[in-house]
Amino acid sequence: MFRTRSATTSPPPVGKTYTLRELAAAVRRLGPLVHHAGAVWVLRQIDPAFREQIMLTVAQANNCRYCSYVHQQWAIRAGASDDEIAQLEGADPATFDRAKWSALAYARALAEADFGFVPEEISQEVAKYHSPWARRNIETVALVMSTVNRSANTLEAFRSRLRGVPVSESLPAEISITAALVAISPILLPLLSIVLRKSPVQLLHELFAHSAGTSAGGT
Repeated sequence: MFRTRSATTSPPPVGKTYTLRELAAAVRRLGPLVHHAGAVWVLRQIDPAFREQIMLTVAQANNCRYCSYVHQQWAIRAGASDDEIAQLEGADPATFDRAKWSALAYARALAEADFGFVPEEISQEVAKYHSPWARRNIETVALVMSTVNRSANTLEAFRSRLRGVPVSESLPAEISITAALVAISPILLPLLSIVLRKSPVQLLHELFAHSAGTSAGGT
């Protein structure tokens, strides 16, 4: 698994990034899970608030500040309470019911292992509470979120490189992913603005402030 170097300047370190080979591998993993994505996002076989909590957990595992901010806001909009979000930030198993905790721990372990080996005790725990189909749904949410996280981190790595602080070793991935994200931003930004009920200008301001580790004020 590719690891980034920590920057020594004031912005917080960039999280896990992609090489082009790693991105291609992630896309290949997503292919067989398309029907599970439909089950999650169209049929809502996972409660939307809990789905957003899973995605927030994965974003934190990947240290994606952009995605952590968006999905913290989105989880609240979807019905997660402030207490649940605060508990999730601390990732304390005592504050969740066991079934929910097992899913969150499984999603985090998958992201941290880059969807490789997951400790046996975590696999056994999630199997107690979730059927094989439900586990595949959880894996799908985690993989989609991790792909978005690491792509956003790669964009942030490109921004850091432009500031004179390179933090990854894959400039081709930085350029390619940044170009793709910029290309879809005219669609993505208005969509996020509608969902989060913020103007595009306010949303961009808060995203960049959150990425820099500062408070933009307001929610």
